[in-house]
Amino acid sequence: MRTRILATLMLALAALPSCRSISRMLGRDGGGKTTSVYGHWVLATPVDSTAFAGATQVELVLSPGTFNLSATYPNRAPLAVDGRAELARGGLLTLTPSPDDADVATIGFAPGQPFTRIASASGVTLLLAPPNRTVPLPSSVWHRLDAARAAGTAR
Repeated sequence: MRTRILATLMLALAALPSCRSISRMLGRDGGGKTTSVYGHWVLATPVDSTAFAGATQVELVLSPGTFNLSATYPNRAPLAVDGRAELARGGLLTLTPSPDDADVATIGFAPGQPFTRIASASGVTLLLAPPNRTVPLPSSVWHRLDAARAAGTAR
């Protein structure tokens, strides 16, 4: 009886795909790699539910040490905010806009004051969430600009 159970178990295990194959089937790379939050992103969250109401497109360029946030509007000049970007361990992203930037207050930032979010990227998507929640819920969703253009959702 014991031999039969062991034989059945061995056959079942041999029939299973490898962990790497399972990861591929689930769309994971199996190597534990994550996508960098750095890059050129376009806001995918409906703009009217954000501080950018009325904008036709909002872009965020994140580089190690710097960021640029710009919003294009149909009937007025675009808004642009530059500043310092710091990415801490655990995905804590802090954006500190330049204190002399005139457009900072227009989009809800305080000039020279840090704005912190948990940042997580996977593939072509970046999620930003407030850091003060036990279970982070995204406050905004961003797509890589080149992928959004290819999909026809960005200019």
